[in-house]
Amino acid sequence: MLHHLAAQQVKRHVHRFDGTKPDRQVAFIAAKRRPVAQKRSASGAAQLNFKTKQLVVLTLLLSLLLVFAAGPAAAGQPEVSIQSVSYDEASGFVTVKGQLGESGGRQATLTFTDPAGKLDYMNQSATGANGFFAFTYLPGEPSSGAYLLRAGGEDAAAPAERTVRLNEAFAGARLTGAGQVQAGATYALTFGLSGASEAVIAQDLTVQFDDSKLEFVSAKALEADTFKIVDYRLTGGKLRLLSTLLEQRVDAGNADYMVLTFKAKADAEAGMTSVAVSELIVASSNGAETSLQGVSHTIEIGKTDKTALNALIAESRQTHDGAVEGNKVGQYPAGSKAAFLQAIGAASLVAKDEKASQAEVTEAAQRLNAALQAFKLLVITSIPGDNNNDNRVSIGDLAILAKSYGMTSASPGWSAVQGQDLNRDGKIDIEDLAALARLIFSW
Repeated sequence: MLHHLAAQQVKRHVHRFDGTKPDRQVAFIAAKRRPVAQKRSASGAAQLNFKTKQLVVLTLLLSLLLVFAAGPAAAGQPEVSIQSVSYDEASGFVTVKGQLGESGGRQATLTFTDPAGKLDYMNQSATGANGFFAFTYLPGEPSSGAYLLRAGGEDAAAPAERTVRLNEAFAGARLTGAGQVQAGATYALTFGLSGASEAVIAQDLTVQFDDSKLEFVSAKALEADTFKIVDYRLTGGKLRLLSTLLEQRVDAGNADYMVLTFKAKADAEAGMTSVAVSELIVASSNGAETSLQGVSHTIEIGKTDKTALNALIAESRQTHDGAVEGNKVGQYPAGSKAAFLQAIGAASLVAKDEKASQAEVTEAAQRLNAALQAFKLLVITSIPGDNNNDNRVSIGDLAILAKSYGMTSASPGWSAVQGQDLNRDGKIDIEDLAALARLIFSW
C-alpha cells in the first residue's frame, strides 16, 4: 500500500493560513488525472528519489495515525473544526478552512478520500493566528460521489469529518441581512439552505460570532406552524441550534427557515465583524445525516457621532432655563418656553436612542437648531403701547396716544407717532385707543 501511494505522490500548490507554502507538501491523487495534474506529478516525482519518498510517506502516515487514532477529548486538548469548503470549478481547486484550538503554531493535518475509497490527498501545515488553517489542493479526476474530508492536528482530541461533492454546486447554509449596524442596535440575519436535498427534515446548526462585539438576542422560526426550533445552547460566541420540519417540503433544500437576531454592543469598536455558520448537519426522515457547507456574513459596526447633537441640547437647555416669560423687554411671550422645551425633549430622545442612525442624529440636530433660533427671535425688544418708554403700559401712554388721535400716514410728523398705530392700519383712531386700554388692563 505504501509503495502504491508513494508511486502516485505529486506536489500540489498547497498554502498555509498566512499565505506561505508549508514546510511539508505531500499529496496523493487517484490513478486518473487531468493533463495539468500529470505534468505536476512528473515534475514533483523527479525532485525526490524513491527512498526519500518512502521516508516522507512513512513519517506522514505515522503522524496521521497518531492524529486520527486519538481517543475521547481530554481536558486542555484543542478541538479541531472544519469551517468551510469551497470548490472553484474554473481551476478545479478545493479550499478547506478550519480551526485547531485557539492559538497558532500547531500542525494541522488534512486528508481527502475519493468516492471509491482511495486516498486522494494528504498534507500537514502549521496553523496561523487563533489556530486557523487553510489548505488548497487539486483533486484527481473529480467524481460524482461524495468525498470524505478529515481534519486532525497536533494534540487534537479527535478529528473532524465532512462529506462533500465536488462536481455539484456546494449545498449549504445561506445568511442574508444588511451589511451595517450601529453600535447598540439590533441586527437580524435570515438563515436558510441552498442547493440541499429536498429530503431535509432536521438541522443541527452551529453559529459562531465575536461576543466582544455582538450578543445573541433571539432565534425565531419564519413558519412556526411547520418548522420548530427545538432548543439551542449558547456558550460565549458559539451558538448551537437544533430544529426540525414537522412535514416534508418540496423546497426544503432551498428555503429560509429562521431569523437570528443579534445586538451590536454599545461599547463595540467601529469596524468589521462576522457571523458564520461553522457547522451544519442535516438529516432526512430515515435518519441519514449529511454535512453541508457553512457560510460567513460580514457586518460593519458603525459608531454614531452624537457630539454636535449633545452640545446643541446643552445650549438649548441653558437658553431655556435662563429665559423668563413676561411682557417686558428681554422677556419671552407666555407659552413660548413650553413649546421650545418640547423641541429639546424630541432631540434628547434621539440622543439617548442606541439604535439611532447617523442620519437620524443629524436631522434631530437640524430641527433643534431651528427651534433654538426661532425661540431667540421671540425675545421682546420693545413693548407695544409703551409710548413714554418707561418699560410698562399705563395711563400715561394712553394720554400720549390721545394727543395723536386722528393722525394718518398722510399727516405731517407721522413717522414720529407711527409706533402708536397699534393695529397697523395707517391711522390712529378709536381702535388704537381700545387696543391700548386692553394692554393696560392686561399689564
